[in-house]
Amino acid sequence: MRIIDALIPLRYSSTTMTGAIYLVGIGPGDADYLTPEARTALNKAGIIIGHPSSLRYVRSVIRGKEVLALDHNPIERSRLAVTRAREGHDVAIISLGHPGIYAIASTLYSYLRENDTDVPVTVIPGLTLGDYASAKLGSPLGADHAVISLADRAGSWRDTKAKLVAALAADFVIVIYNPRGKIGARRLEYVLAAVLLARPKETPVGLVTDAASRREKISVLPLVSLNSKDVKNNTLLIIGNRTSFTYRGKMVTPRAYRQGIGY
Repeated sequence: MRIIDALIPLRYSSTTMTGAIYLVGIGPGDADYLTPEARTALNKAGIIIGHPSSLRYVRSVIRGKEVLALDHNPIERSRLAVTRAREGHDVAIISLGHPGIYAIASTLYSYLRENDTDVPVTVIPGLTLGDYASAKLGSPLGADHAVISLADRAGSWRDTKAKLVAALAADFVIVIYNPRGKIGARRLEYVLAAVLLARPKETPVGLVTDAASRREKISVLPLVSLNSKDVKNNTLLIIGNRTSFTYRGKMVTPRAYRQGIGY
């Protein structure tokens, strides 16, 4: 099938759609982490759209479907899904983790708004990489935490630095997605230097690389020992706060319980 024609921008009027779009979170990768709701949506959809690297995780679930692999940006996946839904097809766009967290859902809804169109959309949640990594590491997210992406195409570096400074000042545990982005380790090196100035050098940092795969690697080390060379772009980092500790190889952030309720 030639999909290039389906990717030509169109201005839609608000009309009733006969097909539906399912935004399906497939979790950290292994099909074992698919929720029953995600499996139901993938079974119902006749057309499956996704990045080639994501589609390979669900090959056993989508056999016999029309599968459209696009390594283009999410806007093009959204455009194609809307086009096929307008033709009366039920379409699933898959994404790793949760489709509403650093993934396709916000892009699709923005696309619908910009093109003044309407289509039934269902967001199917998936296990996020942060949730998965937290479980593997122990309990590093036991208290308040902030999630920051270093992806260079998803926001200005100036804004990202401001968010990092605020998270450090508030003593949040910090979860770092896309640590190397497309431009290498420069942003990550800035983050590590800033954290080392703000937190004790023994602060634990958890790393999960190649999550939910045979190559999965899990480690916990003190902040002072962490080098950007230890981090791949498919590594998720969890940087502890001032109360985080390690216990028998696990990373833990305690949750403080107090008697009574007050201000």
